[in-house]
Amino acid sequence: MRDPITADQLAALYDGARRLPPDQALRLLGTLCTRRPAYLALGGFAIHASGAEIADPGQPEAPVTVLAALDDQTLHVWGLHFSQVTPPADPQAGLPQLRPAVIALRLGLLLHCLDMAFLHLEGRESFGQKLLHHQLMKALFANINAEAQRMLDELRLPRAWADAAALQAMQQAISHQFRHAAKLMGGHGFLEGRCHALEFLSTLLAAMVAPQAEAPARRAGGGNA
Repeated sequence: MRDPITADQLAALYDGARRLPPDQALRLLGTLCTRRPAYLALGGFAIHASGAEIADPGQPEAPVTVLAALDDQTLHVWGLHFSQVTPPADPQAGLPQLRPAVIALRLGLLLHCLDMAFLHLEGRESFGQKLLHHQLMKALFANINAEAQRMLDELRLPRAWADAAALQAMQQAISHQFRHAAKLMGGHGFLEGRCHALEFLSTLLAAMVAPQAEAPARRAGGGNA
């Protein structure tokens, strides 16, 4: 990554991940970080659309080749693949700036999941009362939305980018909130797969930029979610 990411760009990533299909949101991240319409190679792995360009944020012009497919059917619902790719020359290149961008993207994916849950529950009733009018449901939606907004506001403060521990705490908090958001879809959401796939995608992204040198397939649960 050659240019610093701005707070406005982080907000655009968040908004894109919330409103766009995940494949387009990931390409938006790649374009921001490499100035190319590509998906990112991170630590020797990539989440990408079939046949699409993949670029290393540390060396955007260097060719990146898919070495092995680590596909999980979970991602296919969004037209995405998980692959092992050409290892980066410098695994740490750009990571300090890249981590806030991935967090912004994950926050957008979290709200994407929450929006899907809202549409799923809208109009549904339980014992004659609309589900979205139940106090527990209203509280769950409000709490997840408020927590996501709080983290986004904190992330837009440049001083937060230098605090690796705080960034990692945000990653963990997003994963925690994602579990609550996905549960709002219930069994229907699991069978349909889209919310489950968003949660799995978000987990993979966090693993790919984690400080620990650990394969993201293992950190995400062996790629068999």
